[in-house]
Amino acid sequence: MTGAKCKTGLIPKQIYCLCISAWVYMQALIRSLIASLLLFLLKIIVGITTQSFSIIAEALHSLIDILSISLGVWSVKTRRESLALIFEATILSLGIIWLCLELYNAPNYVVRHPLPGICVSLASAVTYVVTFRQNHKDHQHSDAVLANLYHLASDIGGSLLTCLGLTLVYVTGLSIFDKITTYAIVAWLTYLAGTLFVKITTKGTF
Repeated sequence: MTGAKCKTGLIPKQIYCLCISAWVYMQALIRSLIASLLLFLLKIIVGITTQSFSIIAEALHSLIDILSISLGVWSVKTRRESLALIFEATILSLGIIWLCLELYNAPNYVVRHPLPGICVSLASAVTYVVTFRQNHKDHQHSDAVLANLYHLASDIGGSLLTCLGLTLVYVTGLSIFDKITTYAIVAWLTYLAGTLFVKITTKGTF
């Protein structure tokens, strides 16, 4: 088991290990929850200020993260971690549908001041990578943390794509790159959701 050693004493060894494991997994999820809350607030402010659709989409992606992680915490507390993978796959699928609808209905727009968005998306990517590396140490035998790793992977890819798209907007002055970036994010989320559904069916969670 990662992050803790089981010790015998007044508490039976198996119960002790189970409690320590749950606490380690909970810490991993709480780290992700705090990061998602802070980044959601930052992204939504910058997205509205700069009129960047990709940043706003990433902000709502962070809001979905909060729901996903909260369900992960619940699954650990109730010892129903197998449901965490199903929750994550479902939430990713709903996010894809929402983004597709927003892209379909989104009017033409001009991104103002893409530089703050570049900084925010780059900072988000770094934060998610650090959180991913830390949580990866604690994911053994925990479906809840594994589900969270999938969502962190979606966040890392989304943030990097947003950073790339806004950089192209900054260099070329063409706001269309911001919208193209959002399509790329949809493709990335679709890939992760498909991979997760394959893992679920392989594990026999359904």
